[in-house]
Amino acid sequence: MVNEERKRLNAVLVSAVLPLNNALPDDIQYYWVTIEELHERLIHAGVPDSLTLSHVQNALRHNNRNDKYVVKREFGRVSYYRSVNAHIKEGDNITCPSDQRFRGTTSTGPQHRIFINPEHNYFRCSGAPNSHFTDIINALDDLNGE
Repeated sequence: MVNEERKRLNAVLVSAVLPLNNALPDDIQYYWVTIEELHERLIHAGVPDSLTLSHVQNALRHNNRNDKYVVKREFGRVSYYRSVNAHIKEGDNITCPSDQRFRGTTSTGPQHRIFINPEHNYFRCSGAPNSHFTDIINALDDLNGE
C-alpha cells in the first residue's frame, strides 16, 4: 500500500472515531471516560480490535479542536472525556469525574462500578447503519488487507 493511501485511511479513521462515540446511547453519554475507556467502549460496541489506542488519541488531538466532539476535564492528572452532546444537556453538574465512577457516594470496588458501555456489538446489532461505523470498518479492512 502506498504511503498516501495509508495516510488517507488513517485520516478517515481519525475523523470518524469521535462522531461514532457520540452516536452511542444517550444513557451512557454523560459518563466521563478516560482515553483507554473510550477505546475499549468502541471495541465493545462492535468496532474491530484493529482500532488502536493511538487512533483514538490522534482523533482527540487532531479532530477535537475547541471541544467539537468531546469535552475534556482533567482531575488528579487524569484526563476525562464525555460527549459534547451530553455536556450541553447536563452542563457542569458533575464537577469531578471521579464522583460518578461508582454507585453511591461510599461505594468502592469493581462490583459497585457504574457500567459505562452500551450493549455488546451495539453498532453491529442496531437497526440503522451508522456511516461513521461503516467508514471505520472499511478503513480498518483496507489497512489490514495490505
